[in-house]
Amino acid sequence: MRAEEFRRLMARQRGGRKSGGGRRRKRDELPPAELMWLQIRAAGLPLPKLEHSFHPERKWRLDFAWPDHGLVALEVHGGIWKEGRHIQGQGFTDDREKMNEAALAGWLVIEATTDQVRSGQALTWLERALSDPRLRLPPGHPPAP
Repeated sequence: MRAEEFRRLMARQRGGRKSGGGRRRKRDELPPAELMWLQIRAAGLPLPKLEHSFHPERKWRLDFAWPDHGLVALEVHGGIWKEGRHIQGQGFTDDREKMNEAALAGWLVIEATTDQVRSGQALTWLERALSDPRLRLPPGHPPAP
């Protein structure tokens, strides 16, 4: 999947909403979610579900999720250098609620900043999580919703 296909898929997943802000990107830089997608593909990792809804009552979604691979997920947090939503009082509190509910539902959520995506650190953590035998679902185990 090329970057433009990813953008169309994400727009459909978000219902046409644009993603939140972040530091101003250079003209030739990909947005962090697109870059992460390309890194996942280039590394040959299993393809994730995008904007995966994981909670039966709340509308929370995980940016990238592998419900068939031991409930591993990746959240990319942008806007940390410009006082974005993820680091402001209510936004930070809401994110902790979401991450704690994900953990209580059995998800291992890797949380990464834009800089960690760009450096490749997020991909390294993700590769470790997806290859960890302790996180694999047993044969015949139904995947998470």
